[in-house]
Amino acid sequence: MSRRSSLRWYIGTNYRKLTLATPNYGYEKRQKELAKKKKKEDKLLAKSERKNNQRDDQATPQTDTQNEEATSGMAPQSL
Repeated sequence: MSRRSSLRWYIGTNYRKLTLATPNYGYEKRQKELAKKKKKEDKLLAKSERKNNQRDDQATPQTDTQNEEATSGMAPQSL
C-alpha cells in the first residue's frame, strides 16, 4: 500500500472523527421565532380573557341584585 492510498483509507474511515458538529443556526432561529409567536398569542389570549371578565363583572352585579330580590321575597308585588 502506498502512502497516498493509506492516507485516503485513514481519512475515509476516520472522517467522522475529523469533522466537528456544526450548530444549525437556522433551526435554532426558527425555534426561537416559534416560541416568541406562541408567547405573543398566549399574551393576547390572556388579555382578551381579562377584558371579557371585566365586561362580565360589570354586567353581573345588576343581574345578581335582581336575582337576590326575587329569591328573598322583597320584590315588589304586582297589583
